[in-house]
Amino acid sequence: MAKSHNFIVIDTPRHQSHLTSLVHAMADTLVTPLNDSFVDFDVLAAVEPKTLELTGPSHYAEIVLHARNERSLLNQAPTDWIVWRNRLSMISSRNKRLMGEKLQELSERLAFRCIDGIAERLIFREFYPRGLTAFDEVKGNDIGNASHTVACHRASRSAKSAGCDGA
Repeated sequence: MAKSHNFIVIDTPRHQSHLTSLVHAMADTLVTPLNDSFVDFDVLAAVEPKTLELTGPSHYAEIVLHARNERSLLNQAPTDWIVWRNRLSMISSRNKRLMGEKLQELSERLAFRCIDGIAERLIFREFYPRGLTAFDEVKGNDIGNASHTVACHRASRSAKSAGCDGA
């Protein structure tokens, strides 16, 4: 497929399997969506509950680290790992601040880029059951035009910051 396609997107489970290991080792770019929650953060790193100190990489980070090691043994360029913060709250909160701090700390340890993704917005919940994205043209008055415009703008800005503006 790589001979006839510029981009190949493969959605893998977070658990270890032969296929997951193989695909991660082959990936030039790895995008890991992460909901803005310490529940989801647990797939990247273990955290001491009282102090929130990072105690080490968790199961999914270990998969990525192993795949990167495999690539280096074959003298291949390192995988560009992007952790995409998803469903960000529109309001400031202690959790949002702490997640940002811990992701920054972890990104320095594990060498990934962390970018803000799509904010938690009602419009996306309304799109999902219809199979729509923020980029789809919406006809009718059942979805607010202002919300759709903002959603499309934010999605486009997030894609550009991830280096996906030419795709």
